[in-house]
Amino acid sequence: CFFSSLIFSAGLFVFSILFSHEIIGQYVFYILLAIFPFGFIIVISTYFQSTGKIIFAILCLNGGYQFLLTLLLLATPISRGADDLLNFFLVSIMFLNIIFICCIFKLSFFNREIYANSFIEVKKLAVYSVDFMMTNVLWQLSNFLIIFLLSVFSVPESLGVYSVALRVALLVSFVSFSLNKVISPNISKYHLSDRKSDLFKMINISYLLSLSFVTPACLILIMFPSFILGYFGDEFTSASPILVVLALGQMIASITGINSFLLQMTGNQKIMKKLTFKCVSISAVLGIPLVYFFEAYGAAIAYSGNLILISLVTTYYVYKKLGYSPLARVLL
Repeated sequence: CFFSSLIFSAGLFVFSILFSHEIIGQYVFYILLAIFPFGFIIVISTYFQSTGKIIFAILCLNGGYQFLLTLLLLATPISRGADDLLNFFLVSIMFLNIIFICCIFKLSFFNREIYANSFIEVKKLAVYSVDFMMTNVLWQLSNFLIIFLLSVFSVPESLGVYSVALRVALLVSFVSFSLNKVISPNISKYHLSDRKSDLFKMINISYLLSLSFVTPACLILIMFPSFILGYFGDEFTSASPILVVLALGQMIASITGINSFLLQMTGNQKIMKKLTFKCVSISAVLGIPLVYFFEAYGAAIAYSGNLILISLVTTYYVYKKLGYSPLARVLL
């Protein structure tokens, strides 16, 4: 977490020197302050997942800091600017860091016997985690790149409309994202113990649950986009086509999202890194003209196109490497 934060901070510093970007330049201090504590929350969430403490894991991932942030905003119901919102965000994640660090100490996470050879273990972990880290960095880079291109080639209003539509579309993947996070440790466990039947059974259940929750949610967004966006203001109803495109991409990515975990947790993390790099590169090349000519609509096409491409490619490689086609099993 520390080294990832350091690398990202250095990259952000270089980016701010090479490119003069109004939004990033204005809030770079807040971004740098939030990188490590936010990343540490994700690390702690992974620990809680591996120990079966799902409620704590969910609180770490999204529910905790968003709940605290909402409480802070409701407790001060006056007009607030972006700086105040970012200050509240920092307070929320710092508070969560303190709470969960105390929980970890209470659970005897820092056991002296476990960390007797800490340097050797950290070295092994660092080497092993490089491929996982690079995959995640590339994935986050692809999301950031589309937002960045839209901020360069379009007006702030277009960026705001796209951001709202994207946040609404992300609701489609809420259940499947949580399922994947919970299931991922068991994938590795079943694979290492050569329990393929148990592994495939678990993935089948995951697919069925994802289909059950994702499909109705996506249909609602596709059928009533204007009505849903209207809650955010009349000016957002024009983003209905954008929401439809984003929802379709999220639906496919949510249903097949377990594929990336299957590859990474079964010793195929290098393949997943290469696939992500190729898909992100294609998305970047196509994203520039799409955003330049079609603005927010083009950004939605680039974003969903990247999701669909990764979904198709990972589905193929899961079948190629593991001999397993989850969709075929579910549909049969």
